[in-house]
Amino acid sequence: MIHFRLITCVFEEISMLLNEVLQYHWALDEQASDVVTEHIKKQNAVGDVHAVIESLDARWVAARDVNRQMLATAFTGHSSLKVVILGPCSEDYDVDYEPLYDYIEEVQEENPDALVVLRINDAKPRTETGWTGLWYALEPRHRKRMFDVFREAFNRGIPIVTEVTEGVQLGGLVPYLSGFWLGARDNTSTSLRGKFSAYHLANGVKNGNTGDFKIVESAVNTIRSNSDKNDGSGVYIDGIGLTDKSSGTSPVLVPIGSGNPNNAIFARGYELPKGLSPSEKRIRAFRHLSDANVLSEILDCAVLIDGTHSVPPMFDIDPKHSDRFIAVLQEIHTGIKTGEIARPRKIAGVMGEIGPVEGRTDPNYVLDDKRKEILREMIKTTLALI
Repeated sequence: MIHFRLITCVFEEISMLLNEVLQYHWALDEQASDVVTEHIKKQNAVGDVHAVIESLDARWVAARDVNRQMLATAFTGHSSLKVVILGPCSEDYDVDYEPLYDYIEEVQEENPDALVVLRINDAKPRTETGWTGLWYALEPRHRKRMFDVFREAFNRGIPIVTEVTEGVQLGGLVPYLSGFWLGARDNTSTSLRGKFSAYHLANGVKNGNTGDFKIVESAVNTIRSNSDKNDGSGVYIDGIGLTDKSSGTSPVLVPIGSGNPNNAIFARGYELPKGLSPSEKRIRAFRHLSDANVLSEILDCAVLIDGTHSVPPMFDIDPKHSDRFIAVLQEIHTGIKTGEIARPRKIAGVMGEIGPVEGRTDPNYVLDDKRKEILREMIKTTLALI
């Protein structure tokens, strides 16, 4: 009897600690974590979860927690903090990112009233064929490198965000993250919207290729919703404890007690009709950014401007030119000064693709000495205007 009671107490303690771990490190909704806790125990996956946590240095966990809170308040527009998100279009397995970490820390030191965030993207959505990123790498050493890069940045106290293209990424990456976003090709996904509601970190939603902000509004409202608002519908959670050495947990259906309120709009431009003049394109570009700001007032959140993807061609800038981010920032500065961008105070920050090398996908703004200084000055000007 004593032996049975002792075992019972041990399992209760494990459940309590595991539940707290899921809510703390994975930022899981409380009701969802109750179910995931039991699922992890049944799968005998407690060791995988604890292995992830034991690999996180307490000093940098504390830094991550501060970064999470700062990013969430910035995304919701409930602080004056501005955000600059910088990093490669996608991570390459054979690139040393230490110079990028150094640069982000330098920019952060120069702009103490802002939060400078690293973007690490490993899953590349494709309209047709092509490389889909390290997340899908078949080579084990490439997958290991992917996780190593997240750990490297985490162990320098740098806030990290990533684009999420399928929910299992959240199970594997959230302990390292301060936030994540839903991309243009995935913003209509019922599954991803549901999973974003379960992990309560700062999250952005990009507009799609048509520029329809009704889709963005719908996505944000869905991410903010719980199971009660969805007529008793739950969400599948999987991949908890996933690493380069573990496949993580299988899917389990969970309830959502409270949706995720930490939302922002990411304005990334859209594809314009052919035949427009440069002046017509420019008008539509500023209207697009203004519409994002107007919607942010309705949703009570902030806007971040993506200085790459479909924004450059709206200003007649080559979308494949490695310096496109700088040219876009110059246009943004002009639009704010002339009043062509309405409600600019709703803009909480900008994001752009930069790196030590151009990379194998969309070309990054390459950080040589000259370009580093140019971007520094552009960031200072941008932060002074928004």
